[in-house]
Amino acid sequence: MTKAYKIILLFLIFCAWPTIARAATLSLVPSTGSHSVGDTFSLTVIVGSADQAMNAASGQISFPADKLVVASVSKDASVISLWVEEPSFSNSDGTVRFEGVVLNPGFIGASGKIITIHFRAKAPGEATIMFTSGSVLANDGQGTNILSEFKKSTFVLKSLSSTAPVEASLSQDEDVDETLSDEGAPIVVSATHPDTSKWYANKNPEFSWKLPNDALEVRTLIGSFPRSVPTISYRPPISSKKVDDLPDGTYYFHLQIRTNEGWGAIAHYRVNIDTTPPKAFAITFPHGNVGTDNRPVVLFNTTDDLSGIDYYKVKTGDRDFYTLLPGDVVASNPHVLPLHTPAIHSIEVLASDMAGNVSRAQGSFEVVGLKPPQITNVPKEISEGDLFIIEGRTYPNATVVGVLENAEEEEEEEAKLADGQSTFTNMLGRFTLIWPARLKPGKYTFTAFVIDQDGVTSAEAPPIFIRVKSQGFLSFNILGLQPLLFIGIIVIALFIVENTMRYVFHRLYGAENKAQKQIECIEQEVNSALPKMRDEVSKGKDINKVSKAAMDSLERMEKILINQHKK
Repeated sequence: MTKAYKIILLFLIFCAWPTIARAATLSLVPSTGSHSVGDTFSLTVIVGSADQAMNAASGQISFPADKLVVASVSKDASVISLWVEEPSFSNSDGTVRFEGVVLNPGFIGASGKIITIHFRAKAPGEATIMFTSGSVLANDGQGTNILSEFKKSTFVLKSLSSTAPVEASLSQDEDVDETLSDEGAPIVVSATHPDTSKWYANKNPEFSWKLPNDALEVRTLIGSFPRSVPTISYRPPISSKKVDDLPDGTYYFHLQIRTNEGWGAIAHYRVNIDTTPPKAFAITFPHGNVGTDNRPVVLFNTTDDLSGIDYYKVKTGDRDFYTLLPGDVVASNPHVLPLHTPAIHSIEVLASDMAGNVSRAQGSFEVVGLKPPQITNVPKEISEGDLFIIEGRTYPNATVVGVLENAEEEEEEEAKLADGQSTFTNMLGRFTLIWPARLKPGKYTFTAFVIDQDGVTSAEAPPIFIRVKSQGFLSFNILGLQPLLFIGIIVIALFIVENTMRYVFHRLYGAENKAQKQIECIEQEVNSALPKMRDEVSKGKDINKVSKAAMDSLERMEKILINQHKK
């Protein structure tokens, strides 16, 4: 084999490779057809991948919006198992879009249905339907695009005789106002379904209209297509019609009147019927239905297949219902209930659809109050001016509020000393509360309550009685000594001084008459000082003042001795 021949062979293989790899097609079936204006017909989107497994397909299809209208798109019996983009259409833009995935091992075959498009012919002429973009991806782990060909369809649309009855299949998604009748059509009203845009739980609609003086015949029809030509004839003409026991759904009442001039324009009147309540639902509590939170959190939600959810109503206990719109539930679900006191409460939720049908769910929850703080150390008796310190334990990282009241005051405003003094607990739940103000003598009651991190408040702890003593004769304490003992020490000290003076004078001077005079002076000073100290103590004076008086007396006695010694 020559070198040139090898190069040519490799070139041919290289050129042929894309054709081998790209072996999938997207087709529209049927490819041709002929229909009259007002007819409906179906067009199926087909994927073909006979040689290689595919696992994804997407496409955009265009159609002449002036000649065709999409009534609906169906996914029934599709090879697509997961839709990345739900099939959609726009009658104003003349487009249909889809994108989906086939799960492992993918699809292999010559004719796999993706979607079915239902068209209605709206104007005569030729209508070409084609792909403007698309892809078919191989199930090779790399997502290789193996699409090799698009196939289009062309239809001939013919004019329709004005007298032929037609069921025009037109979806509610058409970009026109379906409630408007043809120009010059009779006006239809309904006493049972007066608003064509609203839903009603009445399945027996009534319609009425005015007949012109020269009316000869009336044709009516009710069905699911918005722009049908009525086929049921009434001669002589009627001016009202009642339809009984219609299933839930959207219907269109069609009316046409014949006069001497022939058949007139057709009136179309829409009615929406929904007699089925929203789907059953339950109330759940994501944090449990028993807890200390006095604003419990609840979950509830439901759907309605036809008219949709209009609103929810919520009621707890004996309270009145309050209303939540579906958007409110979506934005605040889980829903936080209003404030509740510790107790067992019932809850009821009503879900109403647009037609007024109601589903209800019921449940209950219990708010458990926080336990009061436990006081572990509190003085039952303190002296006036001493610090009032309380210790205890409760929930960690919480706020403890102490309340102190004067038990001897009758008026509540006078009895309550303050709105409460607060402190914080540590990670172990322990706390120390130091009352900021010095307490006056009297009897008091102390209690406390706790507020946790969620703002939940406990009941008050049992009251504790405290007595504050006055700083009087039996209340002073200095260096650990009681006042009587202190006074006794002073008296003994003065007595020792007095006798010591006697001995010193007697030894040093040997003059008894001189010493006697000095002792008399000292005795006078002691006799003068002791009553003053007793008087100070009895009046509840500060012990420091009493001590100072004793020291002053000692200093005066010392001066007497010094003066006598100099003489």
